Amino acid sequence: MAQPTIYFLGPQGTHSDIALRTFCKRVGWENAILRPLDSIAEIIHTVLHAEDRSVHGCLPLENSIQGSVTYAWDGLIEMVIAQEKLADEIEDTNAETDYPRLVAAWTLPIHHHVLSSPGSDWTLAEKVYSHPQVLAQCRHFIQRELPKAECIPVSSSAQAARMVSEHSLQPQIALGNEIAAELYGLHIAKRAVEDASGNQTRFGLLSKNKAESLFAEAFRPEERTISLCLIGVHNEPGGLWSALTPFHYFGLNLSRIESRPAGRILGEYHFYMDVDFPLGESTEQVQENWRIVCSMLASRGIQLKILGEYLQFGLLENHST
Repeated sequence: MAQPTIYFLGPQGTHSDIALRTFCKRVGWENAILRPLDSIAEIIHTVLHAEDRSVHGCLPLENSIQGSVTYAWDGLIEMVIAQEKLADEIEDTNAETDYPRLVAAWTLPIHHHVLSSPGSDWTLAEKVYSHPQVLAQCRHFIQRELPKAECIPVSSSAQAARMVSEHSLQPQIALGNEIAAELYGLHIAKRAVEDASGNQTRFGLLSKNKAESLFAEAFRPEERTISLCLIGVHNEPGGLWSALTPFHYFGLNLSRIESRPAGRILGEYHFYMDVDFPLGESTEQVQENWRIVCSMLASRGIQLKILGEYLQFGLLENHST
């Protein structure tokens, strides 16, 4: 396999950076080239338009405290809809199917530390910098310990650390991880200040390849999760029940389901789902059941958009945060 190039939400020192390094070690991709980008939208765009199929992207998908990372899921469905529209316009069925999808997912424990300039007193901080998700995950700590401090959201926790290091004489702190502290010469004044001790984030690998070609040794077709989006669920009594019935009929567990505004009119929603396939059934039976589910949904006027078909690598411990 060609040397992978993987884009992540930068700069260096973000939790995405740590998550990606941990995942690469797990799958034996220590030689992968890791490149930071400024936004989730840039990551999706870069992987979509890359001619080299060894180019992948790392996306944060869901946090145990704050829930789904909406920029990631909205970006994925917007990409799918745009690619299908393009395929229709140029009458090229290959264009519709060659967009990237999620092919792997893993979970990382998340810890946020108080990062301060060496020699400063963090309890006197007047400003607290970090990513909006991090500030939200530490809001009770901030309210309790720094009730008068101004919370300032920035693009990443690593960016917050860099800002504090560049203005070391000002009474301010960043909330970030140990790698960011090392990169920008900051002191870890207080560790693990997140409000929930079980804080975890699930990440996904975006690729134009299929999971079985990337992870041949680990892949078993009957052990996989499919992330999808249902479009056109009717806003009427029993509308959602009608959309979910086919999954129940074939014993398919919906391990995640949530609604997001469709972006057209108030009250119209897309439904994002993760479908876990049962163990023990033959590959042929799984494929046939899935074909029938898709057919049943189509007969009810519901569109099913596949966002990923991937392996779940579970909780991956890292030893750097």
